[in-house]
Amino acid sequence: MKKLSLGIVFIVLFIVTSCVTTVPLNTGFYGKTKVGILIQMEEKPEVIKATTDGLVTTITDPDNKFYVGVEKIKSNITFKELLKKEISNTLSSKNKSFEMISDNFNELTLSKFKAPESDTEYSKYDFRFMKKKYNVDEILFVKVNHYGLLLVYSGVIRATKKGYVLMHSQVIDLKDNSLLQQKQSETTTKINGDWDKNGEYTNLQNAIQLAIDQSILKLKKRL
Repeated sequence: MKKLSLGIVFIVLFIVTSCVTTVPLNTGFYGKTKVGILIQMEEKPEVIKATTDGLVTTITDPDNKFYVGVEKIKSNITFKELLKKEISNTLSSKNKSFEMISDNFNELTLSKFKAPESDTEYSKYDFRFMKKKYNVDEILFVKVNHYGLLLVYSGVIRATKKGYVLMHSQVIDLKDNSLLQQKQSETTTKINGDWDKNGEYTNLQNAIQLAIDQSILKLKKRL
């Protein structure tokens, strides 16, 4: 019964965070065009709380023991610079011309895009002006929705705690704002040993960093 309940917890969490249409990478992406890279993410890891009711929130209570633990190890977590490096290495290895436009982007600064009636998938935000502004043909937009320590609750009972990353990527064709690729992925990793052993939180740090490393590997595989 315990295993069944835990499975239901993760199924509900996946449903809440997976309402994204998957678009495999268009083979034309690796032609003689240039892509601009945009990254949107928080600078430091979070404590994320998810419930079977579909509620996902971020804990910022300084008196919460999990928040204290993440605060203590946050400066040791490497994500943004590693993400930029691995994206650059991947594109370079495939002779794709690229430019890092911003690693502090916010999609809410863009206008909403009104998509035409079509079977083609489009980005919900309008990136087209970037073609002329940055002299690029596509945009690779990587958004890290959440990362850090995931606490999943069944009612008032905490079912599990894991390292966690939720990442969304898009490749947008700036000619018409259509999607050349779109994928959302969740990565969870087990905390080996006590998460707060000896007050050092090394096991917690290792689990979060492993989730980050695995999420970047997933991104590289779909590029």
